[in-house]
Parts: sequence; C-alpha cells; structure tokens
Amino acid sequence: MSDLLIGRMSASVADWPNAGQVPVMLRHLAEDRLDNALREHPLPDGEWCVRRLDIALELDPERPLSALETGWADRILTVLRQSLHDGSSDVVRYERPEQAVDDLLRGLTLRRYDRAWAWRQVRLLEPGDPEPAAEPRAVFLRALARLHHAAGAALTRLVADVGAAPLHRLLGSEGWAHAGLIVARDAGIPWAPGSTLASVDGDKRQAADIGDGPRASSADGGRRRAEALDSVERGARRTAHAGREASGSAAAEYAAVERLAAAVAASGVLASALLRSGLRVDDATLESWALIAIADLDPVLLRRDDATRHALVRAVAARLAPHADRQPTLGLATAAVPAPRLASAPKHGSGKTTRDDIRGDAEPPRADSFTAWGGLLFLLNTAAEARIPTSIAEPPFLARHTGWALHHLAVRLAAAEPDDPSLLAFSGLTAPPSADEDEPERQALDACATRWTIATADRLRAAGTQGDDAELVARVLRRDALVIRDPGWVEISLPVADVDIDVRRAGLDLDPGWVAWLGQVVRFRYE
Repeated sequence: MSDLLIGRMSASVADWPNAGQVPVMLRHLAEDRLDNALREHPLPDGEWCVRRLDIALELDPERPLSALETGWADRILTVLRQSLHDGSSDVVRYERPEQAVDDLLRGLTLRRYDRAWAWRQVRLLEPGDPEPAAEPRAVFLRALARLHHAAGAALTRLVADVGAAPLHRLLGSEGWAHAGLIVARDAGIPWAPGSTLASVDGDKRQAADIGDGPRASSADGGRRRAEALDSVERGARRTAHAGREASGSAAAEYAAVERLAAAVAASGVLASALLRSGLRVDDATLESWALIAIADLDPVLLRRDDATRHALVRAVAARLAPHADRQPTLGLATAAVPAPRLASAPKHGSGKTTRDDIRGDAEPPRADSFTAWGGLLFLLNTAAEARIPTSIAEPPFLARHTGWALHHLAVRLAAAEPDDPSLLAFSGLTAPPSADEDEPERQALDACATRWTIATADRLRAAGTQGDDAELVARVLRRDALVIRDPGWVEISLPVADVDIDVRRAGLDLDPGWVAWLGQVVRFRYE
C-alpha cells in the first residue's frame, strides 16, 4: 500500500445546512475514508507527497454523511492520479526511498530547489537544516551522512546521472573529503583525508570527525593543482618501485593490489564517470574519489588490512588522475571503461518522459531486464550459512573483488549465460568478468558452490521440502523475473502467480535488505 503524506486538509463549504458537520467529515476522511479508498483503488506503489490540491465538489445535503465522505475520498485519489499524469508541481511520487534521495541530491547539485517541500515531507530535510538555496553543500553533506551504509551508492547514482563536474562544483575538495569520511564511517574503517598519498612521504594526519558539514579544509587544499598531481605521481612511482623490488609474498601482495586497482578503474561506475570527466583536482580529492570508487565496486576491499587499503587507494588514485595514461601504470594497463549502470532518478511528478539535465538530454532508459533465473538472488539468504562472505574475502581470492567471485560462483550454480541479468545483478557487475581462474581459485570456487547448494537444500528440507540437493536448488533458481537495477540497489520482480510455498516456508524470498558485503540493497517483489 502506498504512503500518502498530507500535512493539512481543509474545506470551505457554502450553503451547508450544518457548518459544524464539516470538520467532523474532514476528520473521518483523514482517519478512515482515505485509507478505505486506497485499499479498494490503490495508487501506484511509493511515497506520494502533496503540496496543495484544490478540489471542487458538489455536495447533496440529502445524502448520508458517510456516502459524502466516501465520495470525497474517491475524488481526492482521482485528482491525485490526474495531477501526477499532468505533471503538476504540487504532487510528487517516489517509487522507493532511493528515488527520493536521488531527487534531493540531484536538486542540490544542480541548484534546483523547487521540490524542497517534498524533501521535507519524506524527512530527508529535517528541522534545523539550513535552507537548501542558502547552503546547498552543507545540506547535501548532512543528508548524505544520514543515509547510513548507502552514501557511497547514492554518490555513484548521482555522478552516473549528472556527471562529476556539477558535483565537484558543489563539493570542492573540502566537501569531497567529508564525503570520503562518511563512506569510511559506513565501511567501519579509520581514514584521515589527505593522508594516504602523503603517507608515501611519511606524513601522518588525524582523521576529522564526521559532523553536519565540513569542519576544516584539507591541510594542503590551497596547493596548486600541478603540485598535487606531482604528489600522486610520486606516490605511484614509489609504489611501482616497491613492486619491482619486492619478491615472494610481498610481490604477490603488490600484484594483488595492481589487479584490484585495475578492476576498480575498469569496472566501477563511479570510477568510470570520474575518468571521463577529465577534472584536474588536488591529491586530497583524488584520495576521496579513490576511496569512494573502491566502496562502489566492492566495500569489502576497504576492510582489508591498513597497508593493503592504503596501497589500493594510492593505486586507484593514480588511475583516476587526469592523463593517468602518462603516469606509472603500476604494471597493468587500464582496461576499457564500460558505460555506467544507469541511475533511474526519473522526474517524479511529471508524466513526461524527458527531463532537464546538464545537457538537456532525454532521460536515459532504466536498466530493466527479464531473466529466467530470478531465484538466483534468493541464495543470498543462505550465504552466511554457506560461509560465502568470509570465504571469498580470504585466499585464494585476495587479488579478486567480491563481484568477480560471485559471478564465477553464479555460473556454477545456474545454467545461465554469463551476461544474464540475474548473474550480473547477483555479482553487482555491468558485464561478465574475465574467466581466468587459476587452479587454487577453481578448487575454492567449486567448494563454495557445493557448500552453498547444500546450505540452500538443507534450508528447504528443514521447511519440509524433499529432494536431492541439486534438484532442490535448481527449482529455486529457475523462475521468470524482471531485474531492476541501480547502483547500490537491486529489485527482483516476480509474477504473483509464481509464489512458491516451499520457497516461502524456507524464508528464501524474504527481502535481504541492506547486504553489507555486497554494498547494496536487495528486494524481492511479487506483482
């Protein structure tokens, strides 16, 4: 059922026999009649915000008050539907909370504040926040800090939508550093803005607190950009030199960092957008970009040991710097950058299919796809029982990101094409990864797939379903569905006629919600 938020409802009635009845009718309308009307004639799913609707009604004093109240409720819903279809600026509908977040962040970035009233209704703006038009950056960072575990995904969707340049104009180096702190907080790691690249020269700085806005500028924020880029290049050269001089386990660790950095630059949505922007920024901003880009591809990478994390941030920053192809490649050429996953951010409240953006282009299509393997993501509910999150973060997968491992597991579990939408959503990727498994990885992947199959079959048998392991899991995985994706968010929409009692009893189609080790929200919907 949709949420309809109405702040105040009033009525003015002329020539009514008993004026005292009108407030009572309004109260009944708000407390009961609208809910009944919504149950009988539901609005499309989502949160509906209404600024003001003026509705003219003809009332018959000969009819019972209950019938009049029901008629009012039906009329209100009819006008709401029509207002949304006509593009009224007084009605906004968000299909899901992430779309409201995207609308807020996009509006602040592009200095468009006409929906501030709706942002307040859905509580993205709180009492005490500055006015968006007066302090857009402070409001942006406050809203970002309140997202809790979804800040990185929101930034990724925003940059994929409007580009890096408008956001950089809003945030600047100071704001990017604060955004990096928020992402680091969500990952549960310590991080000092501006210290990772400088740490090559032994500079140690204290991490700033995460508050409602930036507390202080980066220590070197005023340096000329050329000097900042020189710092990145020096760090890259030292890292490259360390890799050439290393041997044994140190050389293997260096090679792992190289491979992961190349994957972030080549496959991450945020990294792809930042690379295309060509922005020249200082080293503190590059560090923030690198940190957030790593979290975008695989938040688990940020929870590696401090030395690995710092080396990875340095390597990714070197790849994100302008003219990165002229800097040391750290032993790997950067792969071609794919097109980003498309953020939806539709123009809610408009029946039109286009919206203004920084170029005035038409709204990009949603990345919705049909699959015959819609049950694959049900396995997320048995991942912990199969020890998947810990297994794919340990040897022999230290040179691989989570998406690579999950995709290689998915092709073992489902007889689907590697580019099937469910496999890509399952792994959080936009394209199949390379298939270059070495022998230790192959053995470990086979063992993980076997454990996952057994854990899922055991869950089904515990709920009363009989069959052998492979047969039970195949029945779970094989089902038609629509895969709807945005960065940080996946929804699997299945036909309501395909509700499976065995799956439901086993709890496999319960919404996983926020999956920390994937860095995304996963939801299942029957319709």
